[in-house]
Amino acid sequence: MKHIGMLKKVSLVGVGNLLNAGFGLVFLAAAAKALPVQDFGRYAFLTSLLVFMSKIVDFGSNSIFVAESLKVWDIGTLVKRFYTLKTALFTIAVFISCIFLYVLGYRSLSVYAIFLVGLLFYSINVLLFAIFQSLEMFTHAVLLNTIPALLKAIVGVVILSGLYFSAPPELFLGVFCLSMGLCAILYCFIPREYRFTNHKLSLRDNVGFMLTSCTPAGIAQLISQGWSAIANMIVKVYKGYFDVGVFYLADKVANVFSLISLSIFTVILPQNAKRKRENIPHDYGETVLLSLIVMVLAFVFVAIAGIFLQRVFGDKYSGSLLILDVLIFSSAFSAIHAFMENHFYVYEDVKIIMHIAVVKLVAFISLSLLLVPLFSLKGLAFAQLLASVIGLLIISLSTYKLLRNAPAS
Repeated sequence: MKHIGMLKKVSLVGVGNLLNAGFGLVFLAAAAKALPVQDFGRYAFLTSLLVFMSKIVDFGSNSIFVAESLKVWDIGTLVKRFYTLKTALFTIAVFISCIFLYVLGYRSLSVYAIFLVGLLFYSINVLLFAIFQSLEMFTHAVLLNTIPALLKAIVGVVILSGLYFSAPPELFLGVFCLSMGLCAILYCFIPREYRFTNHKLSLRDNVGFMLTSCTPAGIAQLISQGWSAIANMIVKVYKGYFDVGVFYLADKVANVFSLISLSIFTVILPQNAKRKRENIPHDYGETVLLSLIVMVLAFVFVAIAGIFLQRVFGDKYSGSLLILDVLIFSSAFSAIHAFMENHFYVYEDVKIIMHIAVVKLVAFISLSLLLVPLFSLKGLAFAQLLASVIGLLIISLSTYKLLRNAPAS
C-alpha cells in the first residue's frame, strides 16, 4: 500500500506520455505511408538529429536543476543561472547543428530554417519541463508534449484520410519541428519567480557550478537519449536511407519504453531528492517493483506490437518486423537503466552515469562493427540489445554500491 501514491503519479504521467505517443504514431503512420521508404528515411534521419541536438540544450542540466531546487532557499539565483546556462547551451546547439547539416550535404535554406526554429521550440520545451518537474506540476509537464502531439495527429489524420493528396518530405519535417512551438503557451502557468522576464541574464553569472555539475550527466544524456540518432548514423554509413527508414520505424515503436522510463524518472527524482533531504531511508522494493512492471509490459508489448505494425504499415516495412522484438527488449532494459539513474543525481555522483554510458556506447559500436556486416539490421538490433544488457548490469551494481551504506527501509 505504501507504493500506491507513487504508482498513481507514475500512472498519471505514463498515461499522458502514452497518449502523446499515440498521437505521434498517427503522424508517423501518415509519413510512412505517404512517403517512399527512402524519403521516409531522410525524414527519420533529420528528426532524430533534431531530437539529439535538443539534448545538447538539456545536457543534464534539467535533472541537476530539479535536484538543486529542492535543496536551496534562494530559488531566484538558481533560476537566473539556469536560464543563462540554457541560453549558452542553445547557442552551442545551433552552431553544432549547422555544421552537421552542412557536412551531411544539406544546402537548402528552408531545411536550415525549419530545423533551427524547431530546435528553438524544443529548447523551450526542455526548459519548461525542468520547471514543471521541480514543482511536481506533472499534468503541465505532460501537456508540454500533448499539445504539439495533438496538432501532429490532426495533420496525420488529414493526410491518411486523403484530404491532402500531395505530401512532400518538407511538410512532415515542418510539422514535426514547428508543432513544438505550441507548448510555449504553458509558460503562462509557471510561478512568477520562475519566469524569464524576471531575470536579467549575464555571462558574469556564476553558472560554472551548474555546468561543472551537469557535464558528466550531459555526456551520458547525449549518448542515451541520442541513441536513435547514433543508430541511424550507423545504418546510413553501412546501408542507406532506405534501411534508415526500416530501422527507424521499428525503433520508434519499441521506444514506447523510453516514455515509460521518462514517466517513472519524472516522478521519482523529486521524490527521492525529498527523501534524502529529510533523511528518509531509500525504498529498494520500489525499484524492484517498477523494474518488474517494465518487464511485464515488455512481454505484453512483444505479443501485440508485431500485429499492430503489420496492420498499420502493411508489407511496405516488412523488414521492421524482423527486428521489432529484439528492439522492444533492448528498449525495456534501457528504460530500467534510465530511471535508476535518478539515484546518482540525488546523491550527486553523476560521473558514474557518464562512465556507464561511455562503456555502453563503446560496446554498441564495437558489436555493430562485428554484427552489422554479417547480419545487417538484425545485427544492429542485437548489438543494441547486448549493449542495453551490459548497461543495466553495470548500473544495477553501481546503484547497490551507492546505496548500501544508506539506511534501508
